Amino acid sequence: MENSKINRRKKNRVFFKTSVQLEIGSAKIIIDGDSSDLSLNGIFIKIQETIPIGTKCHLKIDLLGREDTFQLKIDGTTTRIEPNGIGIQFKAMELDTYTHLKKIIMYNTTDNPDTIY
Repeated sequence: MENSKINRRKKNRVFFKTSVQLEIGSAKIIIDGDSSDLSLNGIFIKIQETIPIGTKCHLKIDLLGREDTFQLKIDGTTTRIEPNGIGIQFKAMELDTYTHLKKIIMYNTTDNPDTIY
């Protein structure tokens, strides 16, 4: 981030690489991408497609375990477009998803884990 830009983020972001599926609109357009960072408020996804800011979407974020794969299912809206991907702000998720998301951030943060809440 350039020095001239102000960091308005209120939650810690962590580097977290995993596969993500975006479902867009009632047509259920599915786009596969990879995450590069994650917070309790949103995610940046590396994709080639351009999705307009303000587009509502449903995300499925894969968590690979030793035996099973678990998916975080989150509703979001596109908030940022970059040459290498898009930023999505989270709008709604179930309690189990939120609990898993907090743990991911807590275990991957380099800051004080107590500051992620």
